[in-house]
Amino acid sequence: MGKRRIGLAGWWVAAAIIGGASAGSAADEQPFNVRFYAQVEAACNTVQVVRHYAYIGDGPFLRILDVATPTSPVTVGRLRLPGPFVEKIRVSGRFAYIADGTAGLQIVDIANPRSPVRRGGYDTTGTAESVFVSGGLAYVADGTSGVQIVDVSNPSSPTLRGSLGTGYAAHDVFVSGNLAYVAAQYLLIFDVTNPAKPVFRSYYYSLLYYNVFISGGVAYLTATHTQPRGDLYNVLDAIDVTNPDAPKFRGRYGRDASNWAGGFCISNGFAYAILGGLCIVDIRNPSSPTLRGFYPYTGLLYPRKGDVFVSGDLVYVAEVFDLQILRFTGLTAEASRHWPLYP
Repeated sequence: MGKRRIGLAGWWVAAAIIGGASAGSAADEQPFNVRFYAQVEAACNTVQVVRHYAYIGDGPFLRILDVATPTSPVTVGRLRLPGPFVEKIRVSGRFAYIADGTAGLQIVDIANPRSPVRRGGYDTTGTAESVFVSGGLAYVADGTSGVQIVDVSNPSSPTLRGSLGTGYAAHDVFVSGNLAYVAAQYLLIFDVTNPAKPVFRSYYYSLLYYNVFISGGVAYLTATHTQPRGDLYNVLDAIDVTNPDAPKFRGRYGRDASNWAGGFCISNGFAYAILGGLCIVDIRNPSSPTLRGFYPYTGLLYPRKGDVFVSGDLVYVAEVFDLQILRFTGLTAEASRHWPLYP
């Protein structure tokens, strides 16, 4: 495949899909075990799906799609937010918690998806890149300001409870139990039992990590390494964090790419990761991750950007310049026949 040129909201992007990959990636960059369903034009960096609604960012807007028929998504709701670009959306209950860049954290009531209402916000000191909600607290990865811990028990009046100093810019955060895992070039681990007085536990460093997801005592992280000849090499690393004071390397899936690594999610023993293309990686054995599906694209040009959400066998990929709705056919054609899935 060659170059394609995409125009959206006055922006243009040209990108080339190149062949070649490691760890079993598709050498000819052709799709396998993935079927295209639909494309939605949007300046889209994030996606969450709840029931039959997809919540996406579209530039400075929260946009809500009815995806009951995934081949024909329909916009049903839209809300302009204060920031210039919606970075991350996380839905919990009747609220969407939004990392809104320089405007900090925004809280939107989505009880009626056709008429979303902003209920409150907290203007963080940095640039809100990501957010994770747990136990009435929103953990905001706030760039050079580290992680801000915001009490959202009253959505109309969120208040700061504490913060995590990260040294380098905090790009992403994931909370599991009383531990917060931060991708800030390093993997940083904090005890947040007392959010007002978080305690640093440990760190792990290999590459410049962008995104983090915890599953089964393993921290999965994405990164892009620039090789000596200037080519990009994208990785999904598996780090054992069963002992949070001594994280250790378990395994890596890596591939040459013409584009940066971005967001990802984990579902039923598979990682769905933006690694210069959508890579669906079997991580049932974290020490030996294996590619099970691939779909090429050219939408993503920026480190850390993009997002993936999985619902059943449908994969929603926010590619910065559009939203792709795909179907992972390998989940039924191979996985269910050969590998028991996680509950």
